[in-house]
Amino acid sequence: WRVRGKKIERLISMTNFAQPEALDRVQRVLAATGISSALEAAGVQEGDTVYIEKAELIWSEAYED
Repeated sequence: WRVRGKKIERLISMTNFAQPEALDRVQRVLAATGISSALEAAGVQEGDTVYIEKAELIWSEAYED
């Protein structure tokens, strides 16, 4: 799965994933912008790889908003 868009790609490129809270912030933005819902509607599954910018994220439904 690949997600494209100037704003989300800019967020990813500016995110320091070495910080523990970075992934939480990305997950909140994905939920707030509707990207999570769109991926789920398209059929993303637990464990799928989602590419945004140069980041490879493993999809998990464990996130609670």
